[in-house]
Amino acid sequence: MTVSSTTARVSYSGNGTTTTFAVPFYFLANSQLLVVLRSAAGIETTQTLTTNYTVTGAGVPTGGTVTMLVAPASGTTLTISRNVALTQETDFLPNDKLPADSLEQTVDKLTMITQELDERLDRAIKFPVSDSTTLNPVVPSSTIRAGKFLGFDSFGNVTVSTATPGSSSSADVSFL
Repeated sequence: MTVSSTTARVSYSGNGTTTTFAVPFYFLANSQLLVVLRSAAGIETTQTLTTNYTVTGAGVPTGGTVTMLVAPASGTTLTISRNVALTQETDFLPNDKLPADSLEQTVDKLTMITQELDERLDRAIKFPVSDSTTLNPVVPSSTIRAGKFLGFDSFGNVTVSTATPGSSSSADVSFL
């Protein structure tokens, strides 16, 4: 197969009745999907395969379906993304025939990993290469950070605050 689409993530609004959600991208195994339910309050909960949902369509180039066991409530958001393990499990033997199907699936997996990483990088705050690798660049969800200021704590980690720049309560936060 080929990985002919760059789509690696899709989101749906819950309505309390719909349980079946299309996965419009190629994935090789049911375990290669990350399913996250975000509440109206912005709390994200990773769902568990067979406990919270089932999957069909693994290995189908056009995608498949995630079926939630309980319909996501109104006001929630269901996000389905590709989540491929960063491993290489194909073993090519010296002087053996090159198995085209195995080689293509290995290349497909690498393409999927690259697409997944690219999608995540597009949403990332990027620090200069010279900064410490111990900094935490993760920000709260949009619902939690809405109406707040994005800033940095005294160590340079990303934070949010309701304090306004220049107020006495913002002494420990530098604002963008």
